[in-house]
Amino acid sequence: MGSDRIGNQARPTAVPGGERAVLAMAFLPLLVALVEWLAWDAALPGGWPGGLSLLAPLLAGAGVHFRADRRSWMLLAWGLGFASLAVLWLAWPAPAGQGPRTVAPWLAAMAAAIGIGAKVGGNAPAVGLVARSLGGLLVTLGTLSILSVFDDTPSGPLALGLGPALAYVALGAWLMARDLEAGPLRTLRICTALLAGLALLVMTGWWLHVPYIVQGGTDYVPMQFNTAMSALLIAAALRLLAAGRRNLALLPLAPVIIFCVASLLEEYTGLVLGTGEWLVRHGIVAEGVVPGSMAPNTAIAFLLACLGIALAPSGGKGSPTRWSATWACGFVTAMIALIVLAGYLMHVPVLRGWGGSTPMALMTSLALLLIGIGLGAGGSEYRRMMSQRAGWLPLVVAGSAIGVSLLVWFAIDRDQAARREAVLQRQSDLVEQVVQSGVRDRSNALRRMALRMADAGEETGRGELFELDAEIYLQDFPAFVTLIWTDADATVLRQRTRPGEGVDVVGRGLDFDPMRERLFDQVRREGGVRESPPMGLLDGSVGELLVAPLRHNGELEGFLVAVVKYEALFARVLENTAPENALLLRHGSQVLYARGTPPAGAAPLVRSIQGAGATLELSLWPDSTRPSPLANVLLFTGLITGGLVALALRLAGLARERAEVAERRGRELAAQVDEAERARAALDEAEQELSSVFESISDAFYTLDRDWRFVFVNPRAEQLMQRAREQLLGESVWDAFPEAVGTIIEQRFRAAVSEGVAGEFEVYFPPLESWFVARCYPHPQGLAVYFQDISARKRAEASAQQATAASERAQRMARLGSWEQDLATGELHLSQEAESIFGLGPGQAIRSFPELLKHVHFEDRKRLGEARHRLQTGEATDLEIEYRILHPDGETRQVRELGMLVRNSAGEPVAASGAIQDTTDQQHAENALRELSRRLEQSLVMNRLVLENSLDVICVLDANGRFTQVSTASESVWGFSPGELVGRAHFDLAHPDDRAHTLREGAAVLAGRPTVDFRNRVVRKDGRVVSMQWSAVWSARDRMMFAIARDVTEASRQSEALQQAKASLQRAQKIARMGAWEFDIPANELHWSEEVYRLFEVRPEEFAGNFEAFAARVHPDDLAMLQKAQARTVAGKGDLDVEHRILLPGGGIGYVHERAQLLRDDQGRPWKLAGSVQDITERKRAQALEDGQRRILAAIAARRPLGENLMALVRLAERQMPGALSSVLLLDEAGEHVRVGAAPNLPSEYNAAIHGLAIGPNAGSCGTAAFRGERVVVSDIDSDPLWADYLPLVQPHGLKACWSTPVKASDGRVVATFATYYLDAREPRDAELELIDGLAALCAVAIEHDAAFQSINAGQQRFRSLFDEHPDVVYSLDLDGRFTEVNEQFQRVAGVRPEDVLGRPFDEHVLDSERDVVRAHFVAATHGEARSYEMTGVAADGRRVEMRVSNLPIIVDGRVTGVFGIAQDISLLRKHQRELSDALDGAETLSQQLHRLSEASIAVNRDLDEDTLYQQLVDRAREIIGAHQAVVSVETADGRGQLLNAVSLSDKYAQWREYDVPIDGSGIYALVGERQQPMRMTQAELEAHPRWRNFGPESDRHPPMRGWLAVPMVGSDGKTLGILQLSDKLRGEFNEDDEQVALQFSQMAVIAIERARLLAKLQVRDRFFEMSLEVFVVYDPATGRWVQVNQMLADITGYSREELVSRPILEFIHPDDAEPTSERSRNHGRRQPVNTRFVNRYVRRDGGVRWMEWMSAPSSDGLVYAVGRDITQRLQAEATLRQTLADLNARNRELQDFAFIASHDLQEPLRKIRAFADRLQQKHAGSLAPEAREYLDRTSQAANRMQVLISDLLAYSRVAARGKPFTQVKLDAVLAGVLDDLETSLETSGGRVEAGPLPEIEADATQMRQLFQNLLSNALKFRSPDRPPVVRVSAEVDDGVDGPGWILRFTDNGIGFEPRHADKMFAPFQRLHARQAYEGTGIGLAIVRRIVERHRGAIQAQGRPGEGASFVIRLPARQPAGTDGLAVPLSEP
Repeated sequence: MGSDRIGNQARPTAVPGGERAVLAMAFLPLLVALVEWLAWDAALPGGWPGGLSLLAPLLAGAGVHFRADRRSWMLLAWGLGFASLAVLWLAWPAPAGQGPRTVAPWLAAMAAAIGIGAKVGGNAPAVGLVARSLGGLLVTLGTLSILSVFDDTPSGPLALGLGPALAYVALGAWLMARDLEAGPLRTLRICTALLAGLALLVMTGWWLHVPYIVQGGTDYVPMQFNTAMSALLIAAALRLLAAGRRNLALLPLAPVIIFCVASLLEEYTGLVLGTGEWLVRHGIVAEGVVPGSMAPNTAIAFLLACLGIALAPSGGKGSPTRWSATWACGFVTAMIALIVLAGYLMHVPVLRGWGGSTPMALMTSLALLLIGIGLGAGGSEYRRMMSQRAGWLPLVVAGSAIGVSLLVWFAIDRDQAARREAVLQRQSDLVEQVVQSGVRDRSNALRRMALRMADAGEETGRGELFELDAEIYLQDFPAFVTLIWTDADATVLRQRTRPGEGVDVVGRGLDFDPMRERLFDQVRREGGVRESPPMGLLDGSVGELLVAPLRHNGELEGFLVAVVKYEALFARVLENTAPENALLLRHGSQVLYARGTPPAGAAPLVRSIQGAGATLELSLWPDSTRPSPLANVLLFTGLITGGLVALALRLAGLARERAEVAERRGRELAAQVDEAERARAALDEAEQELSSVFESISDAFYTLDRDWRFVFVNPRAEQLMQRAREQLLGESVWDAFPEAVGTIIEQRFRAAVSEGVAGEFEVYFPPLESWFVARCYPHPQGLAVYFQDISARKRAEASAQQATAASERAQRMARLGSWEQDLATGELHLSQEAESIFGLGPGQAIRSFPELLKHVHFEDRKRLGEARHRLQTGEATDLEIEYRILHPDGETRQVRELGMLVRNSAGEPVAASGAIQDTTDQQHAENALRELSRRLEQSLVMNRLVLENSLDVICVLDANGRFTQVSTASESVWGFSPGELVGRAHFDLAHPDDRAHTLREGAAVLAGRPTVDFRNRVVRKDGRVVSMQWSAVWSARDRMMFAIARDVTEASRQSEALQQAKASLQRAQKIARMGAWEFDIPANELHWSEEVYRLFEVRPEEFAGNFEAFAARVHPDDLAMLQKAQARTVAGKGDLDVEHRILLPGGGIGYVHERAQLLRDDQGRPWKLAGSVQDITERKRAQALEDGQRRILAAIAARRPLGENLMALVRLAERQMPGALSSVLLLDEAGEHVRVGAAPNLPSEYNAAIHGLAIGPNAGSCGTAAFRGERVVVSDIDSDPLWADYLPLVQPHGLKACWSTPVKASDGRVVATFATYYLDAREPRDAELELIDGLAALCAVAIEHDAAFQSINAGQQRFRSLFDEHPDVVYSLDLDGRFTEVNEQFQRVAGVRPEDVLGRPFDEHVLDSERDVVRAHFVAATHGEARSYEMTGVAADGRRVEMRVSNLPIIVDGRVTGVFGIAQDISLLRKHQRELSDALDGAETLSQQLHRLSEASIAVNRDLDEDTLYQQLVDRAREIIGAHQAVVSVETADGRGQLLNAVSLSDKYAQWREYDVPIDGSGIYALVGERQQPMRMTQAELEAHPRWRNFGPESDRHPPMRGWLAVPMVGSDGKTLGILQLSDKLRGEFNEDDEQVALQFSQMAVIAIERARLLAKLQVRDRFFEMSLEVFVVYDPATGRWVQVNQMLADITGYSREELVSRPILEFIHPDDAEPTSERSRNHGRRQPVNTRFVNRYVRRDGGVRWMEWMSAPSSDGLVYAVGRDITQRLQAEATLRQTLADLNARNRELQDFAFIASHDLQEPLRKIRAFADRLQQKHAGSLAPEAREYLDRTSQAANRMQVLISDLLAYSRVAARGKPFTQVKLDAVLAGVLDDLETSLETSGGRVEAGPLPEIEADATQMRQLFQNLLSNALKFRSPDRPPVVRVSAEVDDGVDGPGWILRFTDNGIGFEPRHADKMFAPFQRLHARQAYEGTGIGLAIVRRIVERHRGAIQAQGRPGEGASFVIRLPARQPAGTDGLAVPLSEP
């Protein structure tokens, strides 16, 4: 939109270039729409005219063109235009036959109208949110519409047209971006708008049921309604977050969290909550997803978004840390969205749903991406951060971490998918086998039933057999619905049907349709059992027919038909096959069988299988497509880790940035601090100055804090408030002056603080008896108060008022009146007194000046008029005139008039006023005064004399306080001459401290208050200070102050001293409780001071004042003693000094100490006793208490028993508190029950009753005090609720009051209670409570001391043990340095016994040169300073011992009483230090060696082969030690003694690097291995060693050696594994460090070698373990669990390997085999012998049972190693074999029958054919045509061949059927017999047979002969035409697995055969040549194999064309007992 303001014109007159571009862009969509309408309408919405699509771009362009956003009415019109467009789209009628039209046109127009209309509503946040949300909807809708343009469907589901779509996108962008500059976080707000728009669009899509919207224009899973609702709520929360209202943003998140948590619970726990259908019924489903189900990754991402919003700072605060946490959550959310988007873009479905979970919708991923970007853009610094390393580095690192975890997860998922596919393939193979086996079993059963019925012969027998077998088969084979017996025409004869199933078809033909007819024809033609293709059965189900023929004597007599229902068949045969997989069998489009529900989103395995008489299609689904929880955990962990890494890096970046900012601000702060310090110093200085000002100001000033406590009080305030500053500071003003509460003072103070305004008031404060004016000023810390004592002013005001009244009276008395005249009117007003002066009576008045003149003496009228005129005209400023007036009675009076002008503001005279006085009497007085003046002059002369000669300073001062006249005494008193003082202010002489006081007093005198005793100090001229007493009076008439000053310095000093002494005496008496008394002996009068009255607690009026009254108050027991002492004093025998008791009014007894002296009168007679009395009650009581406490403390110190001490404590309390019964109750260790500790005077019954009672909140006094931990005072037990439950215990004993105090230990624990009982109800006094507290503290001391003694006793024992057992010398010294105690180590070090050094100076054993230093350290320790130093001691034998000594002061009660010392012998340490100093040069080398050793440890512990490892070891060893040569020689792993060598040589020995001859392991090398100790030698030492043999013959080739270091390499079994040798060190010789490093390296090398060998073994074992088809396990009998199993066991049982090893083995064992298995396990654990083989059954996960055969053996480590094999199939095979043998036996019988038939029935017609053919040839051959004769010849030949075939077939069948028992047969004899039979053939062919020795075996002699006969005949028959036949027969022994046997070889040189025909030639009637080439039927070798197999042997044929053939036969030497029938070979030859 343009930015120019538009007026009333439709268009601006000038449009800038930028505006033109905007306008052009605005109409671009209109141009595109126009092109679409005219040229390409495929993208336009169908069902509307194309022209309508032009309206939306036109409206959008018009709004831009006319700047609709600049005027509200235009904006409203613009919105109404779009609303009208929406109505137009909706109302436009649809064409006939038109399908549903797209919702996009009217939806977009409606959204635009509402969005624009929201803009009209102003800038309210809610309005802006609606507008921006709809803008986001338009952008999303327009984008989807543009995408739909490229959809294959014409007029796509969201067709708008490209032009309108662009217009709506632009309009939506404008709605979102408008007003963005008005607030922060623009990116967050734009993402919020897009998110809200997307969510609203999806919710609208569900409402309108538009799949294209909710599926994002794809066929994938839709964005569910609850997901869209959650996104909308999060958008609202983000908008509130952007507005800085984080707390409010949390409210919309609650439903989101509920949706997400519920969805996760449904997904992973199987709960059915129906969350997807809470809000709407989802009718759009894709990819098999549960309707409404929220994807787990969606829920997790939403929860992360909620967490990010919750972690954001509240109130829009810029908290980088919290924004970083929000940013991290947004980053992880965005990564989840990007992963899903990658899955959509790259077509990787697994990325969309995290494996097999519910996939995330495309629109959801876009919403989450917006959420992530919005959260990431939170905070105010993200733009700046993104340009810095702290911004982009976390994204890169965390993205990489998440990418790696994603790749790993994807790899795991693909691997699991491959595994599932392989498992599914195996399951499908198994299904095919089971299906085929099931059909085959039923076919065989039907065939056997048919054979039995055919053999039955008669129809009746067949019927009975049919009924019997049919009943059995229907029971055994549930798939058989009906069994039917038909005749040869397929007509049903009999039928047996399963109850409730099947259709009655008896009498009907079964070949009623072509399919059934073809089936029966196939059976007739081919025989055998045939099955039909799948077909519909007569009962409507799907199944097939099994048809078997009934043949008797070769004739077809009927059919046996089984009707098979597929549902029952497949359910039965597939019952235990892949039960967890969903399965579907189809034949074409027909479903034959379905099982289970396919998992959503899973693709089945589809393959073709053979079964059910046709090719079927098998669909098999996996049991679950869910990924491994581990994979999902890995992915989730990767995401969280990535987020945390990003957060950590972001926070680290922020921390670095903050550190830099903090450093920068620190520097700024330092500068500010310096500035602040300077300011503070200035402020302190100012405060000091201000304090000085406040201290020196004359006003009183103080400040209060906010708690009304005094903070500052200046001296004047102290003076006025009559309180010392120390008393006031920190005390509340209301506590210091409680009388001020409720007065105007409190009101004004509080008002000033609360209202913040200053206040001023005056108040009279009675406690101080003064008036004050106060000004209070509030300040931030409290209140400042200025106040002054205005008592003098108030008194002056009162005096002024009195003076005013007196003045009025004086005016009346002095005849003084006033007048006023208005100059404008001339009106004159006289006061009443003035009228009286003029003699006017009532009713008479003077109103004008002329009237006044009438009353003036005529002689004075002119003069008065002129004076008045001068005043009124301004010629004179005032009027003063005397004149005479005339009274009405004629009396003339003299008056004096004063007047002045009154001017207005302009300075113009407006009135005149003045006073008039009757001076008649004054004139008379003046006359008298003149006479007096004369006399005064005489008096002045006398006064001058007084001034000059007075000792006091007499002075006269003016009104300013300056001297005008001073007497000469000033020079002697002040040092100033009168001339120096005149003109100076009197207060200049005052002392600075008295100056203010002097000024105030001077002001008071000036105010008319004379002073007669004012005192101050004056500073003399010489600087001395003198005290002056002033008397001063102000003369108003003379306006002078007359004062007399007297020097009272000495008098003041004496008076002050007297007052101080008096005050001190009073304080001392009060403190000492001492009073004075006088006793007038003659008058019998006794006078007491006030303190004496207080001591006796008597008021003066209550005391008679004589000795008798005093004696009545003395304790009767002490009165006589007192009287005697007093009499002795009166008699003059010394002063009175006595202590006695007194009786107090309250019944108490006090103690006093009286002293007195006798005073005598003038005649020397006793007159008075003057003395003092002091209260010593407390002293006496304290002394008694102190004595008692001292005794108790002494007992505690003496470690007396606790009970005894507590008893003494209780008795002391009872003495101190007469009438009290005290007790101490102890608490038990748990602190829950009381035990009686001491209660001597309490009743024993009561003590027994309370012993052991529990404490509690209402447990009497003691129990409650212990429970509360505070004192409990019960003054009346009978009425106190605490004793309610214990009254029966106390009332019988009369106990009425009880005060209990908890006794607390130093740590605050209550350990006991101290109780005081009374027999009457009473409250305690403060002194009693104080006494109880002291006794309780003493009780705590006793208890703690007792416990401490026990602890100290143990501690002393420990200390004594520490002292005695300390490995160093421990000693103690007194302050003189003498040993007081030493331990036994002293003798070991010094060689002196401890008892010999006690009392000796410690420095006797110190080296002389070090004694002074050691003594100085000792002296420092005696002064409390701990010292640690080193010294050299001298032992008794003279040797020197270096010691490290620590001297510690022994401090007792803060005083050093001795020195404690510890002396450590460091001689060896010093020696080592010296050695270490010598080795410092090699320290760096050793450090490098260790560093290289650690690097080598890492390098050699990798997975290296041995050769590489050895070379690594030797190279590393040479590098670490630093040598030129290194050799490692190691024995081979098989321990055969051979040494493997690895050599490492430096460049110095490069010419010998090819030398590789290993050491021979003898000589000195053997010594290293035998000792298993390293050997280190120089070259000389090596050559001198007796075991050194040089290098023998290798001396010339071996590299020379320079020193030798050899280290054995000892294996973990203690055997020497090899030797590590080094030679020619780089620097110097090999040292001990080299040896140690080499030893460590050898140990490391041994570990690496053994590890490498172990790894090799383990790899071999593990490969064998894992790859073996056998089961290998390791079993622990102690735990009953497997330690390790291979995969084979997991495959067999169906459990994972982890499950197998984590659960007891018995959980997998069949219950019937549990006990034998447990018994075998126990025997293994007890090391008892067990059978090697063991068989038991295991229950698979699917419930199946597998048989396992085990071989196990225990090992030395307690484990059992076992090999197992699944023998289930073998057992099944054996069962099958047994069944097969039974079938074979039946076949044998059948063959016997066949042989019988062949020998009789078949040969009989054959004989007839031959006979008739022979007769025709003999009798009618001539009459036959040649062609007929040829036919006859062929017939004869065929009959002959038929005869031969029958004979051969009989021979073949009789091998097993007619075989003879096995006997011992000599094969030599058999061969000889055969050769006799073949003699003719041998001669004819010229052949020969060469035979070696043949064995004797157990066999059938006849069959052996036939075997030899057939083989030798074949060899002669198939001879080569170019050479005579040679046959070789040999035998050799063979030890087979089934026992000893023989191998027979028949080798010839005949024509041979192709090797590929080796197996074919043993089949019956098989020939490799044409019948014309070689005669025979091809049955001979079949008979040979048949014979060999009967003898449990095996035969093989070998041959090469043209070279001959060889037949190898393996026969056992002996046949098993009971062998019968057909045998199976046990091994191959």
